[in-house]
Amino acid sequence: MILKRILAIVIIVALTAVIFGCSKPQENQTDPPATTAVPQTTTVQQTETTTEQTTTTEVPVELEGFELLETINYTMPDSYVMETTISMSDMTSIMTTYFKGGSQRTENMNMGIKSISIYDADEGMTYMYNEGDSTGFMSSDDVYHGEESAVVDWEGTSLADAFADQPVVEAKIVTINGKEAVYMELKNTYEGYNQVTRFWYSVAYPILYRYEIEDSGTIIVTGETTKFEINVPLDDSLFEKPEGIEFQNY
Repeated sequence: MILKRILAIVIIVALTAVIFGCSKPQENQTDPPATTAVPQTTTVQQTETTTEQTTTTEVPVELEGFELLETINYTMPDSYVMETTISMSDMTSIMTTYFKGGSQRTENMNMGIKSISIYDADEGMTYMYNEGDSTGFMSSDDVYHGEESAVVDWEGTSLADAFADQPVVEAKIVTINGKEAVYMELKNTYEGYNQVTRFWYSVAYPILYRYEIEDSGTIIVTGETTKFEINVPLDDSLFEKPEGIEFQNY
């Protein structure tokens, strides 16, 4: 389940302009990913925030592969705000993620369309729609694609657990933009596709500094995290079902 949400974040904007769905990840990218939508009101308290600090955690730089991934365990901050720039072909979009107490809100702006996905941890529901629309979609943890809960719980979960059944061909510690990161490379070959997905994870938090998808030797999607602030005061209304929208089961 964790990997599915990870991959969804990577590919969610690839079809933003034409497909409407949700931010929960697909297992192997064969099912169309979903775009998200935005509530009518966004409230973020404007107070001092704390940016990511350099981790003091001992990073076993000598390890590689799953032996390394088994040592990477994350603890979630109380809240965070993250901004990512995603590029695909000649399109660029900005994705902003708000997290608080297990709930998550993801806003995406692409080609003049603002979309959002709100996951309410208390309800176990995800709400999705485009700004200005009067209808949207919703899905619950226990019925999403007929599977068990897709809620991400990184507490007590290592990167090795998250990627246990995936085609990881390389994992090692590298430096990206002056920060230590866990570099991972996955290869998928199916139905004529030959894809390579690369992740650059923070060693302190389950965020991606960078990711890219290569298909048959061509980079088709890239994402760069340009902002990450932890322990940010966020209003609870950010993660509530918006009023005035009719949601249909997805």
